[in-house]
Amino acid sequence: MAKKKGKKLIFILVPVVLIGVVVGLAFAGIINIPGLSPKAKKKVEAKKDDKKAAKPVAKTPTPPKPADTPSTAKPVVTTDPEKGNAKLATLWNELDTAKLKSIIEGMKDPELVPVLVKMDDEAVTNLLATLEPKRAAALSQAIRAEASKTAPKSDDF
Repeated sequence: MAKKKGKKLIFILVPVVLIGVVVGLAFAGIINIPGLSPKAKKKVEAKKDDKKAAKPVAKTPTPPKPADTPSTAKPVVTTDPEKGNAKLATLWNELDTAKLKSIIEGMKDPELVPVLVKMDDEAVTNLLATLEPKRAAALSQAIRAEASKTAPKSDDF
């Protein structure tokens, strides 16, 4: 019975040790196993030694890169602040006043006003009522100034 346990132990222990050795050698970089072996540092060090030993060679100027052609040029991304303000106002209209107050506490008034102008009047009124009087007054004046702006008429050009 003792011999059977010893044989079972050997059949289990030997493969585990072999696997451990292989994985350890892979981590050490001695065996190359993709995903386990580290990047080849030895090659980089050898290249550095070769560069030190090699004679300096005169560099030839590289030709300038051609300008991007229209077919390979990346499209220019433009932003529309008005569209962003309208989207944010729509989202903020759905928030509870206390939650909205906690969101805007870290924001500056010039960032808030364009969004507040686009929000529902009731939501803005509830928000202003929960703010400190000085900030509510400053935001109210800024909202009035922003709301009084008009788009230029086509005759003005």
